[in-house]
Amino acid sequence: MKTLSPFQLLLPHVVELVVNHIAGTRRRTYSGSDDPEEEAELQMPLLWVCHNFRVVVYSRFCRGYELCLNSSNDTVHSTRSSWPDCLEQADYQTLHLAKDLQIEVDIWSIYSGKSSELLSRAPNTDLVFPLVRSLTFFFVPSLKKKQKTTTSVQDIKANITAFVQRVKRMVPMANEIKVETSAYSHDVHPSACPQFVSLVSQLYRLTDSVVRSSLNCAVPFWQQHDLVQSIAYSSHQDYNTSESILQLVRRNALVLRTLDIALEASDITGLIWDDNGSYVCYPCLHRLNLTMLSNCTDLKRPTFTGATPFPALQRLQISDQYPFGDDTPFRDNAGTLENLKINIDAESAVAVSRCHVFTPDSHPKLQCVMLGLMPNLVSEHFGSDVACMRFILDIAPNASVREIMGIDCNQGLSAAFPLLHGHTRIQVLLLPNTDISLWDSITLIMSLPVLSDLRTMAPALGSIPTGTTLPKLSVYVLSTYGTINERFRCWHLNMKRGGMPKDAARCVLLLALICPSFDFVLPPVARHSAFTSQMKKLVATNAFKQHEPRLQRLLSDRS
Repeated sequence: MKTLSPFQLLLPHVVELVVNHIAGTRRRTYSGSDDPEEEAELQMPLLWVCHNFRVVVYSRFCRGYELCLNSSNDTVHSTRSSWPDCLEQADYQTLHLAKDLQIEVDIWSIYSGKSSELLSRAPNTDLVFPLVRSLTFFFVPSLKKKQKTTTSVQDIKANITAFVQRVKRMVPMANEIKVETSAYSHDVHPSACPQFVSLVSQLYRLTDSVVRSSLNCAVPFWQQHDLVQSIAYSSHQDYNTSESILQLVRRNALVLRTLDIALEASDITGLIWDDNGSYVCYPCLHRLNLTMLSNCTDLKRPTFTGATPFPALQRLQISDQYPFGDDTPFRDNAGTLENLKINIDAESAVAVSRCHVFTPDSHPKLQCVMLGLMPNLVSEHFGSDVACMRFILDIAPNASVREIMGIDCNQGLSAAFPLLHGHTRIQVLLLPNTDISLWDSITLIMSLPVLSDLRTMAPALGSIPTGTTLPKLSVYVLSTYGTINERFRCWHLNMKRGGMPKDAARCVLLLALICPSFDFVLPPVARHSAFTSQMKKLVATNAFKQHEPRLQRLLSDRS
């Protein structure tokens, strides 16, 4: 007990910092494994060392609670969503600490009255969550094969009422309620869902606008419900539902906050125009994730002169090709846009430039820009890597680009270095098909002071500087460059067939000597064994042996 006294003497705010730090420990970001990090496993028992720590642990990890009503085997399972795996789950006496509750239930068990019965048979029949303010009903598909039922609509509504009333007694103080559905719950009764939401509103004395319903569907079964604030839709080959889902989206345009939708390129007009040919505006939409299911190249991309569909947009992601012929998704949201992820091809590059979407100081809140450049963009449109890089950096004149993806610098990466020099926000640079030498990589990483993640082809050694030899390269690199970047952590490598793992391994080790935080190198899975073997052999040679403690960090997840 004496050894624990320093922990017992820590001030409460220091204890909270320690607990939050340990709780935030995760498996190394780039290791590709979901197993807990050994260091975290060793630290977790510290959370129980004294009363002060336990109080903070309960407060920190008991906030979220999940209650799963499994009608397929008539069981109730409960868990704290953020509770550390290394600690035994807290008992029911901590329910009063929960602030967020999610109830997972299949809709048919509510209709049949089974869910109310399960709640009455829960391990603790007096389940009460007095502090819960955020309540989520998450409808999951039933695992039981459904048989034809004779349950009338009136009985269904009565069973829904009984279930919601039971939940109201269990969670008396909720003031934010979400109704969400699984993408596989195709069979939700169309007349019951609006009634469920309406009943929840009445019992909790909420206005309909406060009940936030999220529709995540493969079939738009919820078409009668007009208060959906979040819609996620992925097209399914068995259903011709694009027009139906677009009608649902347009009908809820005034209240939608998030929209995640996959469409054919030919359907994009239905997002912007209604059935009467008038423009649709989504004044509350903060997040738009648009996935194009077909190629836009062979279609004339539509323009929407005068439309301002997304004036409050904060996050915009367009996967695959940009489907517009103009700046439609960027209009009137320059002051709100914070996060942008788009792919650029020749036509979209012309549209963005012609419409002057990005100008100095035009997007003051833009913090994260992720750009994917389509194949052959440089050769077909820009003509040079320098022109392409200048276009990319012009998109974020406030130096807020954090991630650039997919540039193919076939004409020589070094020509673009002057444009990148000192760019203080670029954290991730993905150049998956770009050949690079050791010296190019050093110059590039030096140019970007906060770069943490780089993807290129496996590096070649390049020319050895005059006056040195291969075994002396480590001495040369250290004496010439010292420390070039404190932030750089991870190098993803692509390799051509016939590439030399030994040369790439040598380049990685040399770079590690001048980048103190560089701990992760990810070769292709097929070359993992050969690359790892070469690194281990090189670390054991005289050229690197004196640096073995530092270089072993690159091998720590490969043993």
